[in-house]
Formats: sequence, C-alpha cells, structure tokens
Amino acid sequence: RQTGESIILKNAMQIRDLLGKEQRNRLIMEERDGDVENLQPGTLMNRYLDGIKEEGKENCIVICFANSTASEYNKEIRKAVYGNENTPLQCGDTLMVVHNNYLMDIMNGEFVSVVSTGNIVQQSAPVYIQEGGKKIRKTITLNFQNVTIRDQKDDIRYCMVLLDLLNNE
Repeated sequence: RQTGESIILKNAMQIRDLLGKEQRNRLIMEERDGDVENLQPGTLMNRYLDGIKEEGKENCIVICFANSTASEYNKEIRKAVYGNENTPLQCGDTLMVVHNNYLMDIMNGEFVSVVSTGNIVQQSAPVYIQEGGKKIRKTITLNFQNVTIRDQKDDIRYCMVLLDLLNNE
C-alpha cells in the first residue's frame, strides 16, 4: 500500500495537500483496478463481498463520503456476512478508531481487529441539554462492550467500545 507506485499513497498525499489550501473545491482521485476504484452503489456490495472472500476482511475497505452512507453499507455487509444487519460485534470485525487514545497509543483513523468480545455494560448519567430555550436535566444511558482488539502494530489491547456510537449514523 505504501510503495512508491501506490495509488493509495498518491491519493492520500493529494488529500493532505488539498487540506493545506484555502480553496478545496477540486479533488480527483486517481484510480487503478485492484487498488482504488470508483464503484457504483449497485456493484459495490458484490465487489466487496467477493474481495473479502478472496483477500480476507482485513485487506478490503469501503471508503464513504458520509457517516450515514458508511452506516448503510455496514448494515448491508453485516446482513450479507452474518445473515442479520443487527448482528452484535463479532471476532474478526474491523473497527475504525474515531478518537485519539494517548494512554493506549491508538489514534483517530487507525483500524483495529476484534479478537474477542465480553460483557455489555450500561452506564447512566445526568446531562443538561437545551430544549425549547430552557436548560433541562435528562438522564442518558450508554451501552459499552468489553472487547479485546489487535492494533496495527499487532499489539493486543483490552478496552470498551461505545456501542451506541458504533451503531449510530
């Protein structure tokens, strides 16, 4: 993925350079069959499912413009792989880290693989929100799952996954 001729690396560098510019209205991703391909929604699922059979889940990824689109694809993929879009977290699932964790040395954007799953724990806490121009107190409940993950350095980590975020658009 990071060789000198890598289309993925070339596109990543283009995105990085674009972020440093004041005007960001033009992005053309370079494509190469087998590396980077722009697929239509109707063909994407079949191509992805064929890819994970041939290359393994850890070697295939779908990149989306919006979290809502990613959520839709995740549901379709889970339904195709596990028979149900609401299948709980499974060993071998790949997760993307969405918040830096300096204590665990795992950063936003990294991918981790689920090695094992454990108990689900609920935590409730009072929060204050603005509703109708008034500050009111509400109690929220969040669902966490204990998991063992393998990071990109092949280190095993024990942590909790916020299930409400995992299953949210």
